[in-house]
Amino acid sequence: MMRDPHLTPLAKHHGYIGIVLTAGALVLILSARNTWIADVGLVVSIIGVLLVVDDLYQHHRQHRHVGYRSPVNRLWGWILRGFK
Repeated sequence: MMRDPHLTPLAKHHGYIGIVLTAGALVLILSARNTWIADVGLVVSIIGVLLVVDDLYQHHRQHRHVGYRSPVNRLWGWILRGFK
């Protein structure tokens, strides 16, 4: 079975953005003085967790279906191509 070349840990994975969003949101929630700031932090942390879960699922599936890209990964690739 061929290994997917995108399974390298040092690549630009959208799961890393999810980790940063979740950690930043936790800091925002813990330092919030207003409830609306904590609410924004909660939404950002949920988005971050969903990005991590999507990235983990995609890489799990790539072990069996080489070349599989989730819709979030396709959007991530489109965003990265815009910065080149």
